[in-house]
Amino acid sequence: MSWLSRLFGQKKPMTEEERRSAQWSADAAAAEAKGRDVFLRFICEDRIAGLEVLIPKQLADGECDLALRNLGGGFGLIRNRFSLVRQYWAVGQTEKARAQMQAVLRDWAWLEREGGARDENPTRNLVALVACLLGEEGPTAKAAFEADEAGWMPSLENFLTHAVLHADVVDAARWAELERAWFNKRGPKYMWAEYQFYIDALTRRWASGDALLAEHAKRWAARAKRNPDTSFEDGYGEDNIYIADALFGALLKRIGWEGDYRHAWPPCDAGAAAMTHREPDSFLTYSADISTVAVPAAVGVSSLDDDLAAIEGRLDVIYADMEGFGFDDTWSRDDLYRSPKDAEKAAKALAKLSLEEPSLLALSQRYVLSELPGTRSHFTLCDPLGGWGDSMRAITDHYAVNHGLHADFVMLARSEEAPDIVAPEGQFPVLDRKSGEVLMADADEWSDAARVRKSAVMRWPNYASYVRWRLDGEPRY
Repeated sequence: MSWLSRLFGQKKPMTEEERRSAQWSADAAAAEAKGRDVFLRFICEDRIAGLEVLIPKQLADGECDLALRNLGGGFGLIRNRFSLVRQYWAVGQTEKARAQMQAVLRDWAWLEREGGARDENPTRNLVALVACLLGEEGPTAKAAFEADEAGWMPSLENFLTHAVLHADVVDAARWAELERAWFNKRGPKYMWAEYQFYIDALTRRWASGDALLAEHAKRWAARAKRNPDTSFEDGYGEDNIYIADALFGALLKRIGWEGDYRHAWPPCDAGAAAMTHREPDSFLTYSADISTVAVPAAVGVSSLDDDLAAIEGRLDVIYADMEGFGFDDTWSRDDLYRSPKDAEKAAKALAKLSLEEPSLLALSQRYVLSELPGTRSHFTLCDPLGGWGDSMRAITDHYAVNHGLHADFVMLARSEEAPDIVAPEGQFPVLDRKSGEVLMADADEWSDAARVRKSAVMRWPNYASYVRWRLDGEPRY
């Protein structure tokens, strides 16, 4: 820029890229000003428009892997179309939703032609749902999951989608396995109850179609009051009213229900009352008595000597694996063990906390608890002598004062996930001062000690058995 231009305030002309970026920002601001729902649709529509141009170019340039990822990947064209379907559906723009659903099927056929429509494709189940809703041919929904996927949301969604679209019976043993894995990974009870609702709906828990719709409406609306770390497409928080529940829409079709409901396909007019015209009559059954495959107790009772021997044996395996994995000398096993002087201090610290559980005392005198590795969950054990970050007293006081943890409970571990400090969610291990048991207490329930004692899905007879279980899994590194 010349000195005359600087003097008179003339700006250098924008490049084409800068012009496009400025225009996008202006368009996004205009959409946001019209409302949150308009802005969400704008984002998906913009991505779709860009990908429709980009993917053919990548294929023409020989960048097939990138093209297939942009077409059928987790954030690709099909995924964005499906998201837009649910948004149009939720606000009653049925024909726009239908057009995007048909485009989803065309994109899947495109993906098949290019060799990217494999069983593990992350959009397979979305396409299967769309095909079901439209009454068209589509792929078979994925049901299987790898062992390390059990307990995470995709494994549950795979199971439910396959059950809704294809199953003759609900595989009770597999569902119980998923439940066990969910709580092993400290999933919150309220979210498991949301998944369980679909199974209950498939197996005729409600006496009438209207009762089923009322239960779904209540549960879906309740998501607006929660804000877990998930996609807006899951219907939590402020975006709840802008998303339709496509899985429930397919479920209603599967069980033979007909009527008016905003989450049914095609949806009723916005604001219309939910109403059943044809009662559902095509339900599934469980493959076995569900009570016989319930989540088992985490571990049985054993002697303290047996627990200590088992813990040392697992540490042998874990540290051998660490060496094989290439960990350096900073991961010394010597750091686990207390000096006699510190062992005495640990005993005094536990006495100040009025904790008399024998195995907690034994392990606290033997190990620096916060140094014990964990293979099952993203927790660091609290220690009687720890600093604020892993102090048993400090962590317990934090959750008691700020989040209502009952005085009967002592927090045994801190989550490695930062949001759990300010907004705890899911299952946390606590020591029951009265019984000496370790319970997985749900953050929604832990202010009510009697409720936790009655409903805890996982429990251990003492601290040592909990630590033993915690070590008895595949290494997380």
